[in-house]
Amino acid sequence: MRMTNLRSLRDARSWSREELAKRAGISAKTVEKHEIGRSTDVYKSVSSALALAFGCDESELFLPSNNGLRINTPAHAHETALELQPARAEKI
Repeated sequence: MRMTNLRSLRDARSWSREELAKRAGISAKTVEKHEIGRSTDVYKSVSSALALAFGCDESELFLPSNNGLRINTPAHAHETALELQPARAEKI
């Protein structure tokens, strides 16, 4: 099983891999392996640490990437929490 939403969650917060690793208490190499899909074996301790760092449920790590939608995070606190917004307007 892959943590398919890991990169999107990290990018939404404008965190580097190193920043996420520090917040989660894991190595940046571990973050990289999971982001690029080189590691499909997920240890409970790793997914728990990442979810805690993001302030989300572990299941959110395994959701499909947000496909152009931005998930509001503390970095976007001026907006409604967890409201999904299109990254750009699409022409109808």
